[in-house]
Amino acid sequence: RDERYVWVNAEYERFFGVPRARIVGRTLRELVRDRVYARLKPGIDRVLAGERVRFEDAEPDRHGSGLPGWTEENYIPDVA
Repeated sequence: RDERYVWVNAEYERFFGVPRARIVGRTLRELVRDRVYARLKPGIDRVLAGERVRFEDAEPDRHGSGLPGWTEENYIPDVA
């Protein structure tokens, strides 16, 4: 309910270049810029209402190619 990451896969780690241990346990708000959070917030609100949300997003170039990288993101409500 506090938008805290409880799990990320290895591809998320690789793409963003951040080890899982630095992501899990932190909130989305702590990890993304204001404009990114504003774009994600409506979907997060849907997840908190119990809906599974999937979307694709272009992220800034992280590997020097000059092109954005595409991500597929799945947010799943915590049933616990």
